[in-house]
Amino acid sequence: MHSSPDNTQDKIKRIWYWIQEFHWDKFFLCIFMYMVLPLAPLIIELLLKSGSVSLSSLLISTSMYCLSLGSSSKKTSIFALSLVVALILTALYGGAMRINEEYNLTKIDTFYIYCVLGLFFIIHLIERFKRHAIDCEAFWNFN
Repeated sequence: MHSSPDNTQDKIKRIWYWIQEFHWDKFFLCIFMYMVLPLAPLIIELLLKSGSVSLSSLLISTSMYCLSLGSSSKKTSIFALSLVVALILTALYGGAMRINEEYNLTKIDTFYIYCVLGLFFIIHLIERFKRHAIDCEAFWNFN
């Protein structure tokens, strides 16, 4: 069953209207302020150390990042998950500090930490898209 040209044009018009009504500035400001800017210490360390981030920086930054994203979420389950993950990462950080970085995680272990960081980024990105694009929730009203 094929759709009629009028139906296709109507769909295109609705999509185009939705794109024009989308709060692009609020969505991208939110992404920058809540999701990219908190990663600045890791990005700066990555640039200054020529492509390597210390284990302690990665653990504590990921822990705080998960906690901050979870606390700004409107979903209780995401907040609870972020709290558990942050506590686990903080315990790993404490273990790494206690034995003066001799607790040597392999690259596969740091890979998992980067995966946690990326997972929380994606989860929060989806939630923010829903809040600002679909629900049209304002972000920082400058009047």
